[in-house]
Amino acid sequence: MGWIETLYNSYNYLEQESERIKGSVTGLLPPAVIVQNAQVEVTLNIDGSFARANFVEKEDSKTNTPCTEKSASRTAKPEPHGLFDNIMYVAGDFQKFFMNDKKNKDIYSNNFLPYIEALRLWAESEFSSESVKAVYEYLKKETLVKDLIESKIIKLGKANIADVEKKHNGISPDKFFIRFAVQHKGERKKMWEDTDLLKLYSRYYLSRQTVQSPKSFCYVTGKTGYMSELHGKYIRFPGDGAKLISSNDSTNFTFRGRFDTPSEALNISYEVSEKAHSALRYLINRNAYKRNGLTVIAWADGRDVLNPAEDTFSIFDAVSERSELTVVPAETSEDFAKNLSQALSGYYSDLETPIKVNLMVVDAASPGRMAVQYFKSFEIDDYIDRITKWHSDLSWERWYKRTPSEKAKLVFGAPSPYDICISAFGHEQEGRLVINEKNKFVNAQIRRILSCIVEGSKLPSEFMRSAYRNAINPPAIKEEYNWLECLRTSCSLIKKYYMDRGRKEIYMALDKKKTERSYLFGRLLAVADRVEEVAFYRQNRGSDEAVGYNGSGKRLTAAKRYMNIFAKRPASIWVNINAKLNPYWTALPANQQSYYRNLIGEICDLFEYDDFKSKKALEPSFLLGYYQQKKELQFNQNKTEEEL
Repeated sequence: MGWIETLYNSYNYLEQESERIKGSVTGLLPPAVIVQNAQVEVTLNIDGSFARANFVEKEDSKTNTPCTEKSASRTAKPEPHGLFDNIMYVAGDFQKFFMNDKKNKDIYSNNFLPYIEALRLWAESEFSSESVKAVYEYLKKETLVKDLIESKIIKLGKANIADVEKKHNGISPDKFFIRFAVQHKGERKKMWEDTDLLKLYSRYYLSRQTVQSPKSFCYVTGKTGYMSELHGKYIRFPGDGAKLISSNDSTNFTFRGRFDTPSEALNISYEVSEKAHSALRYLINRNAYKRNGLTVIAWADGRDVLNPAEDTFSIFDAVSERSELTVVPAETSEDFAKNLSQALSGYYSDLETPIKVNLMVVDAASPGRMAVQYFKSFEIDDYIDRITKWHSDLSWERWYKRTPSEKAKLVFGAPSPYDICISAFGHEQEGRLVINEKNKFVNAQIRRILSCIVEGSKLPSEFMRSAYRNAINPPAIKEEYNWLECLRTSCSLIKKYYMDRGRKEIYMALDKKKTERSYLFGRLLAVADRVEEVAFYRQNRGSDEAVGYNGSGKRLTAAKRYMNIFAKRPASIWVNINAKLNPYWTALPANQQSYYRNLIGEICDLFEYDDFKSKKALEPSFLLGYYQQKKELQFNQNKTEEEL
């Protein structure tokens, strides 16, 4: 089943749900309705007389707008919408007050007359309503601009011509989008929110298309009907000009000599196209991951499912919002596994089985073109298992806070695909880790990671290796919290890398019996790092450099400065690092000296002689040993380490 058919079926499911609950599914629009941003709202009386007008603020500007096939895709050529529209369409007196622009000389005949005639046909049809008739009765008087001037919505300039420089939210008066409300018997009906009215228009428009247009065979339904060649835009947000289906380029990319007409490439009915696009808009507004043009949608029928583009904490938050079950991030690996399983089982408990989960990734190749970069359907059990495995395999310590006012704490969780890209391919800029999102590189990498998540395949090793290279080079990252974020994400990826290749599960706790060469060298470096941190803190208490000894100081230790080259030549560089510790031993109390020296000795005893002397570069597990040993040294309650 292709993505068009899947979205079409999702629309039908949501429509049935709407009928079942005897209400409307919020945000699901009927065919021939799009969303536009309005700047002005005009309130009329039921008899078609003007009542008042006011500006619309940005947060309330989204307006469900009846349209035609051509008007939904209009560019420069005049094509009126069905009810709400730009002022040059709905105002019969537009030319009278905006004639300073030569381009406006034909607006009355090209814009207003087609609009008012189309509105008349609807108002006089069996699908009309009292509100529609009121709008028609008012607009045919051709006094809209005059009324807006008297209401101080539009200001006059020289020669009684409208001042186009007096903008509202950056929109000039000659570009205002107008919507209508009608009041009757004390009730004010917002027409753009009237679902019954929108459905009436949809039925009206489809009935006219059925009568007036030739029929053909629809590839999706297998039935004959009115075919569409002008498919919808405004997919991701109002004003979005990128289309998923387009065939207006006959010279460069569309046909390439394989087809003579657009219908030979794709022949789907207008109703199918409208319903599929409407379902897609609904799903994007409901539960999509959006960044730099990339949009990731996951759904089952028309219902939300967890989005694989999010991190673990977003899963917990989604569960808490959706159900009575409250799932919180865990501070131990055991609790994490339990909470994750609880979250996923609770989230999907109300979904009937068998059921398909659909994942769709779209990205805009240009301002006018959008492409489906990925689409696949999964059995829900497989989807849950793969999401669970991904977050379990990549679980590592991460900073988390549910609200901005909360104090962040270290808990277990998996990074999002974007977080992985930041740590692997990003750089530091103005105190933050960033990545160049103007090109499509990061979007391509996110798509690769997503396919690994939902298909259960191995994560390509370059993600781990790139993050590893950043993590073992602390001098290249000025802010320590950025480096620590790289370090944790790198450990998460290393863990995943080894588990993908058949190693047993890797735990957060330090493995004191592990004899792997790289892991042991990581432990040694962590001890050296810790010794210098603690000693320097004791020597320089109160200074700006010695803010703390738990990784919060501004000064890099020798262990961090040499980490990159240490990973390449550990044996020889260890001699240098160990020598640089000599001035710091004397700053430690005797019991701490003894503790750290004994620990170094214990680690060295675990080496095979040839392993220690080997000139081979270290494996990525070196970083796991470093992190786990450092973690134990920082938070260990061992009485041999004096509380400072």
